[in-house]
Amino acid sequence: MVSEKSAYKENQNMLLLKQTYSKINKQKRSDTHGEIFMVRV
Repeated sequence: MVSEKSAYKENQNMLLLKQTYSKINKQKRSDTHGEIFMVRV
């Protein structure tokens, strides 16, 4: 049950990251910025 909850939380965090990334990507069309973000993730 605990692992299920944490897995769900992890999934939500990933969705949030993807949304944030797409927003940043739209605002800044910089390839280097995208690469840095991908490395950090």
